Amino acid sequence: MSVEERLARLEANQAGHSDWLRSIDAKVDGQQDKLTVIGVTVEQVKTSSASNTAKLDDLLKAAHMGRGAWWILVRVGGVLALIVTAAWAVFDKVRGLFH
Repeated sequence: MSVEERLARLEANQAGHSDWLRSIDAKVDGQQDKLTVIGVTVEQVKTSSASNTAKLDDLLKAAHMGRGAWWILVRVGGVLALIVTAAWAVFDKVRGLFH
């Protein structure tokens, strides 16, 4: 491709880009209000997201407390099962002595 052909293609591309930019400028005038509304909406979403993050953190803290309580309950249940099993074994041995 020769230098002249490349220059011609470059000028054609620049002309196309300038037309595109002019069409964007025409659209921007009518869309400033839309952009303002979108900006306000984005700020509301950010606020809502921050609120949801705080609520999620509170739920995670509660879940961790619940998990700790659950493990305490499992341990107490295990100890009670051990005590009942030992008592039953002693009772069974004592009952076997008198039969």
